[in-house]
Parts: sequence; structure tokens; C-alpha cells
Amino acid sequence: MPVPRPAATSLVGIVATPSGVLARLQADQRRILALAARYQLREDDEHNGLVCSRCCAQLTVHLLIVEELLHPFARQRLDADAWLDDAEVAANVIRLAIALLHGDDVRIRHRDALFATLAEYTGSHFAEADQQLYAPLAALAPDTTDLARAVDAQQRQLARWFGQAAELPVEPFEALRR
Repeated sequence: MPVPRPAATSLVGIVATPSGVLARLQADQRRILALAARYQLREDDEHNGLVCSRCCAQLTVHLLIVEELLHPFARQRLDADAWLDDAEVAANVIRLAIALLHGDDVRIRHRDALFATLAEYTGSHFAEADQQLYAPLAALAPDTTDLARAVDAQQRQLARWFGQAAELPVEPFEALRR
């Protein structure tokens, strides 16, 4: 039985402000956490396996975009190098957990425990990012036009690589500049 797909985050209502792309990346975080919360709503191994795979794909895409585009953007504008260095370590821990979840020898009970730990750790990391990264950047109100364009291009490329598993939004960041 296929896992019902959560609605893609809509750009409707996101105004063309400097923080529009930041709001969109935060919405992606909330969508990932909402999907992770669906993991154990039913004790169905097939359901949980699909949710796990989809969540890991979305999380991988999000990490790539944030690390390759948002973090360099933030390093140029914020005095947050220590936090950004810690965020790189956190992303590596998350990627390690994802790799373990996709290993050949992961058993269902181990998958359940590892996924629960990954979801909790990711939630904590996202909450910290809201305070240490997104809020300070939004307060500065920098011009994010180039960032939005780069995120859009990266997102399109990753959508081709990851396909439907990543459930990337249909509407690109281009709409933020309209």
C-alpha cells in the first residue's frame, strides 16, 4: 500500500521578501519532520519502510541545498562560523544515520530505533538552525535573489537525481521573485 504523499509546500502566500527563500527552506524542514512523524502511526513494516526511504531522500536533498548554498551565503553575512562548523558535523551525523538505514543488514527493529533517533536528532538540529541561522538572516533582510535562483537550480537538478522519492515541490523558488 503506497504511503499517501503530504501536500507539497505551497509558495502561495509567501511574499517576495528577502526572507522568502529562507521561509521556504524552513517549510521544507517542517515537511520532513511531519513525514518522519508518520513513521510509526501504523505498525506496518512496508509503510514504515516507504516513509523511511522518502524521509531520508527529502532530508538528503535538504542537506545538500543548505550546505552547498545557504551556509556559504550565511558565512558571508553572519558571525556564526562556530555554529556553521557544528552544523556541518550534524549534517555528517545525519548522513551516517541515513547510510545505516539503507544498509543491507539493517533489521526492522534496528531500523525503527535508528529512524526514531534520526528523527529526534534532525528535529533538534532544525530547531537550532531556526534560532542560529534563519532568524538572524531574516533579521538582516539580505538580498536573496541570487540565493533563490541557485536554490531553484540545485533543487531541479536534485529532483532529476532523486525523482519522486524526494517529493520536491513542483513550484520552484522562481515564484519568490514575482
